[in-house]
Amino acid sequence: MKYLALRIAHNENHWEKPSKGRLVPLDGISAKERRELIKKLNLDYVKQNGFGHEDWNFNLDLSVDEFVYGYQRYVPKENLQNDLFNICFLDYDKRSKKWYIVGFYHNASYEIEGMPFEKRVVKQKCSDLRNLGNSLSIDYLKHLEKRMREDVQSYHWKVSKKNVVKLVERIPYPDDCVQPSCVRYSSPSVGINAFRKEDFDYLEKYAEEKSFAKEIVDYDKDEFPEGKESYVRHKKRERNRKIVELKKERFKAKHNGILFCEACEMSFYDVYGEYGRDFIEVHHSIPVSELSDNSTTRLDDLVLLCSNCHRMIHHRRPWLKKNELKKLIRK
Repeated sequence: MKYLALRIAHNENHWEKPSKGRLVPLDGISAKERRELIKKLNLDYVKQNGFGHEDWNFNLDLSVDEFVYGYQRYVPKENLQNDLFNICFLDYDKRSKKWYIVGFYHNASYEIEGMPFEKRVVKQKCSDLRNLGNSLSIDYLKHLEKRMREDVQSYHWKVSKKNVVKLVERIPYPDDCVQPSCVRYSSPSVGINAFRKEDFDYLEKYAEEKSFAKEIVDYDKDEFPEGKESYVRHKKRERNRKIVELKKERFKAKHNGILFCEACEMSFYDVYGEYGRDFIEVHHSIPVSELSDNSTTRLDDLVLLCSNCHRMIHHRRPWLKKNELKKLIRK
């Protein structure tokens, strides 16, 4: 197993789809002038085109045969290309010169041939790019579908959906771990021989704990009388990525591919359009105090809720059941 810390381009949509506002307009000039301006301004791929291929690195819905194919420009040496990799993805803020943890891949492989072509995936990516509007270069838009079909070969990092670790938001890189020093996309941010298993494990644990801690302030202290640690344990159960994804997939299969609140029936997609597609909160209906360390979570223990209904269920003890909450909603 090899361990990597790799930089990817900044994204405002949790690296699930491209975000707007990154294009430096270069349309309306000759090809020669364009090349000269790119060199003069030192523009990277994202600034030239308005998006980066890593923009979908944590979109589990674009998996192919249960595998996500991520993008990053680093190419392992030939003698490493048959190894498995644990990858910590990083974001770098040039203005503040600070690093941030984005997410993790476990047991990823480098596939030289890239991602298998799947029309559904290419179609969705083309749709995401069209939604950028003026933030996508006209040159790329002219040949969008053709270029996206060709670009599937650039997605080399293959990882099982269950081995993708998504964070709620990027987390500042800690001072007490081996420090990134290379800002180039084509090289590891931390030297490949300097980044070890203990560094990767520490960063993952640190990032997940910081991510959970950020949400604790959103709840009243009396909602979890067992204390802060109990809340963190509760959130970890709600965040168990394997069973949460299975819960969502089963729900979508029964409801024409749509996620909505099981209490008030609100759909984030209906309200926010594409931006709200597949967004929903997942509530674990059994309090941590009633579970042992060896307890397992069943699909029936999980309830899909909008943010308002999720907060109301946690409003007081004992927690309301889903059907009890539904009866309280004024139509």
